[in-house]
Amino acid sequence: MSTLIGILLDVSASMREQAKGCFDEEGGEWARSVFKVIDDLIKHDLSSNNHVFAIGVGGCGDQTFDILKTVKQFQDRRPNEIASQSYDEILEKLFTVLEKGGARTIRKWVQPEVIKNAVTIEMADFMLYQLQTNAEFLEKFVKKCLPISCRDWTSQSTKGSLKDWFFNKVASEVCNFTQNICTYTATKVVTAKEEDVIEVEKRAKSCLLKPVEDVYSVHEASKIVHGYVDEMDLTDERLDELMELVEPFIYGRTPLYSSIEEATKVFLKDQFSDNKKLLFVLSDGDPTDKGELEKVSFGFKSLDVTIVTCFITRSNDVEPKRLFSVENSLWEDGAKFLFRLSSIVPTDRLYRSMFVKRGWNIDISNNETRLFIQVNHPDNIHNACDLAKTVVCSRDALSDLLVKVSLESYINKNTKDLVASDQGDDATCYAFVAATVIHLSIHRIIGREGGWPDFNIILQNIIRCYGTETASTLNVLKHVCPEYRLQCRKINIDGAMKAITEKRPVVATYRLTDDERQMFSDFFYYNKRGILSKEEIDITKRSERITPADLSGHAVVLTSFNAECLRLMSSWGDEWADDGFFRVKNAEVLDMQFIDVFWESIDLTCSEEAYYKNHGKQIAQQLIERYIGLQKAEYECPLCKVISLVTDFVGSLQEAICPECNEKFSCGDAGNILAMNIYLTALAS
Repeated sequence: MSTLIGILLDVSASMREQAKGCFDEEGGEWARSVFKVIDDLIKHDLSSNNHVFAIGVGGCGDQTFDILKTVKQFQDRRPNEIASQSYDEILEKLFTVLEKGGARTIRKWVQPEVIKNAVTIEMADFMLYQLQTNAEFLEKFVKKCLPISCRDWTSQSTKGSLKDWFFNKVASEVCNFTQNICTYTATKVVTAKEEDVIEVEKRAKSCLLKPVEDVYSVHEASKIVHGYVDEMDLTDERLDELMELVEPFIYGRTPLYSSIEEATKVFLKDQFSDNKKLLFVLSDGDPTDKGELEKVSFGFKSLDVTIVTCFITRSNDVEPKRLFSVENSLWEDGAKFLFRLSSIVPTDRLYRSMFVKRGWNIDISNNETRLFIQVNHPDNIHNACDLAKTVVCSRDALSDLLVKVSLESYINKNTKDLVASDQGDDATCYAFVAATVIHLSIHRIIGREGGWPDFNIILQNIIRCYGTETASTLNVLKHVCPEYRLQCRKINIDGAMKAITEKRPVVATYRLTDDERQMFSDFFYYNKRGILSKEEIDITKRSERITPADLSGHAVVLTSFNAECLRLMSSWGDEWADDGFFRVKNAEVLDMQFIDVFWESIDLTCSEEAYYKNHGKQIAQQLIERYIGLQKAEYECPLCKVISLVTDFVGSLQEAICPECNEKFSCGDAGNILAMNIYLTALAS
């Protein structure tokens, strides 16, 4: 499922004051963290169909602006020529450009020394470049930034009748005469002071800030932030460059309500109606404009926008990894504002167990919490981004089914009675994967008529029909699914992510050469929890002589994804890779193809629909309670009989290791709380 991420970043003067003394440890102004937020939220994105927009709150002139578009504009400027030009040379060029652009009395209005005292040479050079290369900005500068006494009042001649020409000529002469009088009077009485020049500079900066209009793909946004350099992380040098670009144009007031209105307009666009939507807000929460918070919150809720708010404070009395359910009366007004703006999230959507394992402290009232955190250091902002990406961009299709099934049978491929001795290891992977997704799919039907067939029975029936040779997984599923009142279809990566979001594991297939398979095997042998990327296997560089016959296929199960990678389950045993699971940066790395196995209401019997209606909520509540209780649950080791917290046990989905006696014992049976804990721990890592 495609995602649209909106980012509201407070760059106002109040934020600069709030952050003083808290952000200098990074080696620069706090605003450097603004770009880290953008980078964190789009880094390692899975789909090229995901989009982002970033709104700066508090630009000069007290306005909102498009951060990405503004940065793109500024960094596309020429190489700096200041080293080869004196300030006088820059000013002479400035005066010439402005005179040609319509400010013919600019030299009478202001003296060079006044400009030198009010404007840095860097800003003067920057303005010169913008005036020379941007005709629209030149026109705005003359008409909106300079005082009226500097401007031409004559209009361009227009084509038309002799009568029109006559009146235009008369009007032009009158304008010239009037302007000469006004200019003489103005320049005789008032010449520019430093504060006048500073006001012109402020207006000009405001004209250069780009309005919020564009939405970028995450790949385009990454290029802008990284400066079109293929770097994995933002370097300190690049952060300094970005800071140098934007700092002269920020530190205004805080029009938060206006920025929220701009964000709403983007979320309302028809092309994003089916996208998962996230709004990330980084601010001190003190709007300088007016609005109705309840109305704003209702609007976002109706658009199904998840809002994560991050409150910047100078206080040392904060917990950066703490989520709250209830507002604290002692909080600052800004914290209260952002708390009320943030989304309320049910426990099951939060994957509470995953966050607890990452060191979060989460308050829960009525099985829900707010996506609001408090931050007093740049390092903590990364935690906020991680929270946002996990809640909105991470989904898992197996955790809810662990109370019913054992993953051990899917992962540990034991085919000694089914596969001929001369067959390769992957000959029946199609059968294992088909049986796995069918078995998991039917377990999603509570109260299923006829019960739930055993996994091994489904597997044996498939191999009996299609043999121990390799077979097309899609063709097999097309024939077998109807036997279990299921359907299947081929889907793309967005469809696969949507299926995972709806709790359906998805078949994934890929084809590799022998050399690529060896690189694949070597990577996960040495990097069990690593993320396979194009750097390790680049299938786009295959020789033109490679034919389909040179490729061998493998089928696996896509079980979850997050903002960094896809997580898949293979059938090579729990000692391979990460307990039988492996991670791939995106579908393009292996050119994965996907198959969705599902059922619809028409596939259910009347009794199954009635059972869900009567028991669905009760079962869902039991699952939530099981998640919540997982952190406090205890388990008795069957070997040493010592009772320990479930979270203290480690091991695999098949075998757990006791924290007291360090001995292994089986925990692979369906519904085992240790297997659930170990699985969630792997997701959280």
